[in-house]
Amino acid sequence: AKAIARGRAEEAMCVTKMRRDAESKVDILLSTIPHGVVIVDDELKGEDLNKRFVDLFEDYPAEFLDADGLKSFRGSPIDMFVPFADKFSEQFFLSKPSQYRFNINGKVIRVTFFLVETKHLLGAMFEDITTSTVKRESVVSKAEDVINKSLETVQQIASLLGDNAKEWNQS
Repeated sequence: AKAIARGRAEEAMCVTKMRRDAESKVDILLSTIPHGVVIVDDELKGEDLNKRFVDLFEDYPAEFLDADGLKSFRGSPIDMFVPFADKFSEQFFLSKPSQYRFNINGKVIRVTFFLVETKHLLGAMFEDITTSTVKRESVVSKAEDVINKSLETVQQIASLLGDNAKEWNQS
C-alpha cells in the first residue's frame, strides 16, 4: 500500500489483492465443476471443497452449504468425509494423477487424485459413476448370456455333425 501511495507500484502488484482474486477464481471454479472436489494439505486437512463433494458423503441442509458454510469445513480432517484417507497420504509422492474406484454407501465413486503443490497440497475429484457402472455390468451380463447360449448351440451343432459323419462313414 505504501509503494502504491508513493507511485512505486501498481494496485495489480498487491499480493493481498492477487491472493483475494485467486481465491475468488478458485471459488467460482469449485462451484461450477460438476463433480465433487476437495483439496487437502499434507496433514490431510481440507483446504477447499465444493458442495458436490460434501453431498456425496454427508446430508447437510442446502442452506448450510453456501460459500460461508463450505468455508467452515476448512481445516477439517479428510477422514471426516471419506473412509479411505490413507489413499490420500500415498498420493503426495506420485508424479502423475491417479484414479481409483471405491464403493461407498451403495455408490460407485471414481476418484482422481492430482497434485496442486508438490508434497503440500493434493486435490481429488469425485465422480459418482454408479449408474454407468450398473449399466455396464448389465451389458456385460447380457453379453455373457448370449455367448453361453451361442456356445451351447455350437456344441449341439457339432454333436449333430459328428453323429451324421459317423452314420455316413458306417454306410
